[in-house]
Amino acid sequence: MSDQIIAVDLGTRSTKAVCLDKDGEAIRLVSYTIQDRPDFGKVLSRDALSKHLNAVVEALNPKTNQVILVVGAADSIICHAEMPAIGASEMRKMVKLNPKLYFQEDLPNYSFDCLVLHQGNNAKPVGKQIPKAKTLIVGVKNQLLKNLQNAADAASLDVKQVTASQTGAANCFLMSPHASQDMIVALVDIGFGHSTISLLENGEITLTRVVNIGADKFTSGLAEAMNITYSVAEGLKQIMPEKVNAQLKTLIAPLCSELSNSIHFFEQQQDKKVSEVYVSGGSARSSYIIENLQSELHLPCKSWDPTISLKLKFTGAQTVALQQESPQLTVAIGAALTWFKKNLAAIDLLAEEKEEAEIRSRDPMKRGYAVAVGLIALMVAWYVGLLIQANQRVKLAEQEAGQLTGLQQSFSEADAYLKGTARTENTLSALDELSATRFLWAPALNALQYIVVDNFQVTRLQIGQNLVEIAGSPDSTKKSGPRPAEYIQQTVFTIQAQSYAKPSAAESFMKAIEDSPWFQTNLRKDRPVRLKESQAAQTDLSDTNRIIIPFTIECYAERKL
Repeated sequence: MSDQIIAVDLGTRSTKAVCLDKDGEAIRLVSYTIQDRPDFGKVLSRDALSKHLNAVVEALNPKTNQVILVVGAADSIICHAEMPAIGASEMRKMVKLNPKLYFQEDLPNYSFDCLVLHQGNNAKPVGKQIPKAKTLIVGVKNQLLKNLQNAADAASLDVKQVTASQTGAANCFLMSPHASQDMIVALVDIGFGHSTISLLENGEITLTRVVNIGADKFTSGLAEAMNITYSVAEGLKQIMPEKVNAQLKTLIAPLCSELSNSIHFFEQQQDKKVSEVYVSGGSARSSYIIENLQSELHLPCKSWDPTISLKLKFTGAQTVALQQESPQLTVAIGAALTWFKKNLAAIDLLAEEKEEAEIRSRDPMKRGYAVAVGLIALMVAWYVGLLIQANQRVKLAEQEAGQLTGLQQSFSEADAYLKGTARTENTLSALDELSATRFLWAPALNALQYIVVDNFQVTRLQIGQNLVEIAGSPDSTKKSGPRPAEYIQQTVFTIQAQSYAKPSAAESFMKAIEDSPWFQTNLRKDRPVRLKESQAAQTDLSDTNRIIIPFTIECYAERKL
């Protein structure tokens, strides 16, 4: 429980608010404020009420945001009933199920709270009969509760209770030194539009009534009777009541009559006498009103200070101002005291809502819902994780695809470079081969061009060359040392030719090759020249009068390099 609480009495004409805290064992009045209610006579919207609450709390300058809101008699309904002496929760359910039994009308959209005032002789069970208890039942519209909570939320306030003004004055009085345990007193809290009458016996509230008579009727009736403005009538009532003695006495008479009837009813029911009457509210500042009440009731009537039970730390000027304004703070102080004193009669119109919230918190299905929500949250988290991983994988794949594209481009460039290099190497190899072989073939071609035979024509010449390596001897025991490897150039001439004479000129051509000096030097010893093929004579297509004999010869030359 917080050591500091705010109580806001949302009156009809003005809002009274106090801030109390614990100061050791004592309760201290930290600050208070009285502010006119905006848009008097109209139902405040959520935003207007929120701004009003903000202004009130700002004036208090508290250290807490926990607040008790007090609704006035105009916004609540109240009745007394004898109910079974059961728990408050069961009582509320009974009223909720059958409000017409207690209020003589159906109230489908109301919230209720019940307060056991006094348990008499009927409180003892007789057999199976459930004992009865005198109970105060208070109700308020659900829409009003919702508007108050929404406005408080908008003002960043934590609403701990919503209570009714009917018990505020009684709770405040029970904490004062005037509340003797062995006396019966009547309390009259005169509000702007209503007045609350409470009878206290031995520190317990035994009767509470609300009458539609308040300071507004005194002032407006006085203004109408004297044909003056409302503000002038208020000034006369407070400053010079003797000037309006007759009119004011007439206006106070209905309240005196209601109070007298309440006291008489109590005395008849309880066979006990009321000893004193204590007056609070703004009108308690007028000694003339109190004197009129006393003369009509024939009972001692006095005003009392609601801050008498509180610890005060105010300057001299602040103390004087507080003494003038404190009668209006009675309800707000009484509501705040219930936060610290649990023995006081507390009405909490949020009790039904709190009970339902507690039942929901104990509901086993709620745990199932919580587990289901947790599992769903895990599934969502897992799914989101998978989406994130998939997104990362997609990005990684895109990066790798980009890298692969780059590598493919690099590979294509390298492959093209390698192919170009291979082509260059092939060209160089062919050039090297050409540069090497052209010098090997030159002597043979040169020797061949000087061989001339009559009636002979070469049609095709094919030359094949090969280098044959003859391995050397590694034997180093010989005086000549190891013999190095040798290379022999082998050249094969395949000559296709045709002869225009008979017999064929093939033999003459072969003899001419053998007689050539180069061929004599380079032809091999074994069958250096041979007739590979000789065909039958045939007509020359270019000259039908001439006969040709095609033949093919091969020459084998060797040269040591």
